Amino acid sequence: MANIVYDKYYGVDFTIDLYLELVKLWKNKKPGISVNPLSFALNPIIVTRLILSSIQAQIARTNELSLDIENLEKNKKIQETIDRSLEESKLIKKVQPKVELTPKEIKQQLKNAISHAEYNLVTDEDGNTLVEIDSPKITATYTIDEMIGIASIYSSAYALLDQKETCYDPTDLLLLKTNNKAALEKAIENIRYGKQLLNVRIPSYLTVLGPAIDGERKELTKEQQQLVRDYILYGGLQNFVQYTDSEKGKIISDRILRIIEKRPHYRSTTNELEYTLDFLLFHGKGNATAKDFERLSFEAPSLYTSTLIDLGFLCLNHIKEAQAKQKLENFNYHNINLKGVTYWPKETVRLVSKEEKQDKLNNQIADLKPKQAKCKEQLQKTKTQIAKLEENSSMPPEIKKEQLTRKKELLTSQKQAYDDVTNRITVLQALHDSAEDYVEANDFFKHLRNSISHGFYSIDYSKGLSSKDLGKIIFHFEDWEIDKNDRTKRTKVFEADISAAKLTNIFEQLRNRIIENADSMYQQENKDFIIVDERENPKKDIEYVKRVTDQIASRGGNIIGLKKES
Repeated sequence: MANIVYDKYYGVDFTIDLYLELVKLWKNKKPGISVNPLSFALNPIIVTRLILSSIQAQIARTNELSLDIENLEKNKKIQETIDRSLEESKLIKKVQPKVELTPKEIKQQLKNAISHAEYNLVTDEDGNTLVEIDSPKITATYTIDEMIGIASIYSSAYALLDQKETCYDPTDLLLLKTNNKAALEKAIENIRYGKQLLNVRIPSYLTVLGPAIDGERKELTKEQQQLVRDYILYGGLQNFVQYTDSEKGKIISDRILRIIEKRPHYRSTTNELEYTLDFLLFHGKGNATAKDFERLSFEAPSLYTSTLIDLGFLCLNHIKEAQAKQKLENFNYHNINLKGVTYWPKETVRLVSKEEKQDKLNNQIADLKPKQAKCKEQLQKTKTQIAKLEENSSMPPEIKKEQLTRKKELLTSQKQAYDDVTNRITVLQALHDSAEDYVEANDFFKHLRNSISHGFYSIDYSKGLSSKDLGKIIFHFEDWEIDKNDRTKRTKVFEADISAAKLTNIFEQLRNRIIENADSMYQQENKDFIIVDERENPKKDIEYVKRVTDQIASRGGNIIGLKKES
């Protein structure tokens, strides 16, 4: 069996569906609380796209953070570390340059190809899913595990030099054994932080916990104390006190302190995605045990937001980059519902009148008319030449046959070009005739895409945790114009505050646009899906599962199995 090559949009809508199910899972999941219903479609390409979006987001954010390091020596060391790690892992040796490139240029081209979706997903003869990179300057083929390795190299290199000196002492909180809110609040009030006494290099995504503070022992602000309290109460104080000291330390270090410090997150969510899917697929009988998954569910607020951000990278960055290679003529950001979103400047979203739309379409049609006329002229010229050749009785038969073959091949290509431009004019004219006023949000989504891709965002968990509704978490997005020669020179050009619930809704709207405008399935060779049904009670929510199966069928998919877990 030959390799199957998938187009840029194959399964993207289903991957967004899967992301949305995981978003719903972490929005509602708490220790000891089951989440129903949960049902989704899977095949190897969808899983690969899911993991790839996380990888791409990780590399993009890490790269942007690296560029912001002002210390030139540190920046140089990061690049040297990446170069060395890629060489030692032999991953860079898989890259085949199409033109002459230096080792530094090869590395840059690899990063660019991953970030800009210059790859195809392929199923080989043995059924393995591969990532085939094919950019204007390089080619390479990687497994998804190798792609994870590349992303890890970038984040690890940055982590070695993105260091902090802060130490936190949450001793009373670590030792808390009683399910008592007053005791909890006292333990939080006693948390102290300061410069760590230990002479060790600590990456910023890690935190030193313990009493080894050099000098002043500072208290958390009242706002920070409230965040810690609300986070623990959200997961359940009774659950928290039952964890071991090391398990509590991990929750405090990896989740709670990251939230109160409001630092950009550049660590990979790949492991968490794979772990979650493993549990959902094998119901605790695979690599992810039920006990481990329950412990992970205490980290639900952070998992919820990181999953949303990675979904945003898929919805915004991948679709943009895919369009650069495989244009979707009718995909747009018209009339996207942004109710409840606060943004600046207001001009990023504007009303376009029917007349303005028609003027724009008229200009596009006018630009195509000369091309159409030229195509028609060339077509007629070739037809005339063929007619003369056919009438020529003095030309040797073999030469005549050869020339006729060439001219007819040329005629076919010219006719295709003429038909293409004519069809395009017809489409534009139809759009002109049916034009209405609409809300244009292209600039809004351009800036939102930049913010997510570059890590220019912060997350306010306070309303979500205090109300026990994670949908009320607020994302603050920014975009900046940055001087390439001096990154300290930057001007803010965009900002927006969007609740997690509204952000989810926006991505759902973009998913629907993809379904309407991209051939996700019908022309693809592999249309097979397995439905994973995670409902505890199979007699409940039957209509929900039917809706999932109907969606697959309506998009051209073929359901080959239904996997149920008790």
